[in-house]
Amino acid sequence: MVDTAGLRRKTKVNYGVEYFSSMRTIEAVDRCDIVVLVLAADEELSTQDIKIASYAKRKMKEIMVVYNKWDLVDKSTGTTMEFIKELHYQMPFLQFAPVQFISAKTSQRIHKIMETIVQIEEESEKRISTSELNRFMETVVEHRPPTHPTGRHVRIFYITQAAVKPPTFIFFCNTPALITENYRRFIHNQIREMFKFEGVSIKLIFKGRKKGEEDNEHQEGNNDGKLKRNDSKQTRSRSFGTVDNRKGRSKLYKSGSEENEDE
Repeated sequence: MVDTAGLRRKTKVNYGVEYFSSMRTIEAVDRCDIVVLVLAADEELSTQDIKIASYAKRKMKEIMVVYNKWDLVDKSTGTTMEFIKELHYQMPFLQFAPVQFISAKTSQRIHKIMETIVQIEEESEKRISTSELNRFMETVVEHRPPTHPTGRHVRIFYITQAAVKPPTFIFFCNTPALITENYRRFIHNQIREMFKFEGVSIKLIFKGRKKGEEDNEHQEGNNDGKLKRNDSKQTRSRSFGTVDNRKGRSKLYKSGSEENEDE
């Protein structure tokens, strides 16, 4: 665990001790696995708070948010939800991060910090099997198939998890450029809704599938992330989200022979 000195608001930062304290905070974020962002519950969120949180997210860090000095807040029903709502408004990129309300002075909920850290660590090491991911993808595409403004066919052949810390998912598709930014965000949100990954940044990678790559596409992960030969044969015979314009309806699965006919 790496502790850092408290950061003052930017208007109060002078060159010297405070400046180097800010630099050490950035270095601590780079070194750590889990960032515990401690905010003062009796103060408004500062620009510096947002910048540190944004930096941690860009670095794909596991994150939890802790509001300290909870004993100084006048509370009523729904106060915690109001704080969380304001946090997500100011930092929408942290909606995946768990939030705890504590008081270092009274020791209120202090134990929750380490409990949550352990849970986040477990989430960061979670691995989803390829078969489960592809069943999930089938359901997602059935609800909302990928499309492109040009009307070109968009096909996602299969998905696999290649790594943990952060969980990294690789989508093999016909043309990665056809997967729009909106659809990438949609898939990202669906993964979180289904598999949670609370407090954990997740990475999505879209790759094209070339001939001869089917047997070695999953070497980035360990053996748990590799497709067995019989599984890869099965996934190669289908694709998600293809559209048959001749019949005017979407197909979730398409046999290899049917794909050859369309091409």
